[in-house]
Amino acid sequence: MPLAQSLLDARRHFLEVGLMMARSSWIYAGRQVEPTPLYINLSYPQPAYSDIYQRYFNCPVYFSQANNAIVFRSADLRVKPVGSNPDLLSYSEQQLDVSSRQAPNLESNWAARTRAILKHGGVPFLEAAEVAKRLNVSGSALRRHLSDENTSFRQQLQNIRENLAKQYLEREELAIFEVANLMGYSETAAFSRSFKQWTGLSPKQYREKGADS
Repeated sequence: MPLAQSLLDARRHFLEVGLMMARSSWIYAGRQVEPTPLYINLSYPQPAYSDIYQRYFNCPVYFSQANNAIVFRSADLRVKPVGSNPDLLSYSEQQLDVSSRQAPNLESNWAARTRAILKHGGVPFLEAAEVAKRLNVSGSALRRHLSDENTSFRQQLQNIRENLAKQYLEREELAIFEVANLMGYSETAAFSRSFKQWTGLSPKQYREKGADS
């Protein structure tokens, strides 16, 4: 067997073991409830026995994804698990708060997965066709799924752009022209126009408002 294939099989094996270990820890204090993930993303190709994944985890499992992730409903994440670490819990809650502010509709399955792929792809942002490909659906199917959730690819992309721009602007060591470059704009004026369309404020006004608050 070629070395590359052997490494891929080993990686898949370790991830599968990790998934089984993670599932065994999904027993929550007091209620003994096993929460069901919204979906699971796996970076390796779909194996011949993929139907076992669906039955074992009782949720959609997507292969050949940009990253590995297990996504739960926010309500399940708020339940205190057995043997919890208070310090780790505090840190995780802070990270969840940041994520929820950046992506307010996390329970929206297709919207959440679209945002996750856009975030992972970085700047320049991926086109809708590429995002659909990574989600293993057609472009028209992705548009339909997002429409069913009362959103669109354009809205999700704007959400990512706006939040990323705000994060950069909150870093005072970055000049506005540097933020524009990081956002993929060759001209600061073009970035400023876009940012004002998103927020109603110019980048300078947004930064000054943050300094005043």
